[in-house]
Amino acid sequence: MDNLRAKALDRAGYLAFFVGDLERAGVWSEESVGKWRALDNPRGLAHALCGLGAVVNAQGDAARARGLLEESIALFRQLGDRPGLVRALFWHGHVTYRQRDFVSARASAQEAIKLGWEVGNISNVAGSTDTLGLIAFHEGDYAAAQSFLEESLRLMRQVEDKPGIAIMLDLLGGIAYTQGNYREAKSCVEESQLIWRELGSKSDVAWARYFLGYVALRQGYLPQAATLLTDSLVIHQELDARQDVARCLAGLAELARASRRPERAARLCGATQALLKSLDTRLEAADQDRYERIPTATQADFERYVATLRAELGDPTFKTAWVEGQAMTLDEAVAYAVAR
Repeated sequence: MDNLRAKALDRAGYLAFFVGDLERAGVWSEESVGKWRALDNPRGLAHALCGLGAVVNAQGDAARARGLLEESIALFRQLGDRPGLVRALFWHGHVTYRQRDFVSARASAQEAIKLGWEVGNISNVAGSTDTLGLIAFHEGDYAAAQSFLEESLRLMRQVEDKPGIAIMLDLLGGIAYTQGNYREAKSCVEESQLIWRELGSKSDVAWARYFLGYVALRQGYLPQAATLLTDSLVIHQELDARQDVARCLAGLAELARASRRPERAARLCGATQALLKSLDTRLEAADQDRYERIPTATQADFERYVATLRAELGDPTFKTAWVEGQAMTLDEAVAYAVAR
């Protein structure tokens, strides 16, 4: 009876994690680990630890997730359970990559790929190949990153993993954008946007439109950039994603300057900074996984941009516009940005 309860908790935790309900996933996965420990069942415990590690990582505690996954890996090795080991190694590679421990991440990903082919787990092979691509990207080897991510995309298409396909397209779009290949960046993320729409992920659609807005801005297609960035802003406001709202306001400020409206740009920058201050945060994305997929302006970029605006306008004019922007409420700032 206790075995059945532990298995049910495993399943419930997995399903909650799959649909993004991290609170329930955490509760049920924690309880599952406790049940399997009490039952002294190493195989059940190994699987439960792996599942809990994935959940804890998604909740933002990479250090604890790593410990849980390393315990899971040790148990799977003792048991000779290669399918379970592949899954745990995949997640360990993902978590250690997030910690920027590229040595550990690469080792886990490479072992997961080797074992994954042997046991026929194509999904985890694809995910671990993605990890190798991200490591290469951060090491500045864009050619290797693109090669790994294209292979991961091919495998994701093979297993018809739609979220995985969309994520790979976002990543490839980000690499193309970083290299100034805006046509390829646009092609990749337009395809991913269609998938995110099909899957009903409004937040990912909003991010895709934000990214495409920046691509249009870099290409000089200012009306198109305005539409895309405004769409992203409105969706993020609907989702009450305030840090993302700030990011969109900053993008629309850059668009205003490109449209030769520097005072409007300064007002939007003031509104952006006021919102960030109220949230006690910066422009960098809190959601690191999404941030890896779609490059965004950093706080340093924003501060350089503000300094450039100040120099262009002169202190008195800049300060007046900046203060007007800072005085806006969130709803006022969004309405001002949308009105163009």
